[in-house]
Amino acid sequence: MAKKFTIEQIKKFVGENSKCKLLSNEYINNHINLKFQCNCGNIFYTTFINFAYENKKHCDECGKKILSNLH
Repeated sequence: MAKKFTIEQIKKFVGENSKCKLLSNEYINNHINLKFQCNCGNIFYTTFINFAYENKKHCDECGKKILSNLH
């Protein structure tokens, strides 16, 4: 069975692994989006799994900038 995270554990992970801020106050499961504020100020939504393991640690606008700088 998969480990169930607490909102406190997720807030700690976000704080230690990104420049984003977690705005959600409740974590239900890995399939429910959480609300984040990107370092640029934009609000975005993603699951904790995508944030933690799929490198979705920014809004779409910043993601496009990052990708354009790679090419």
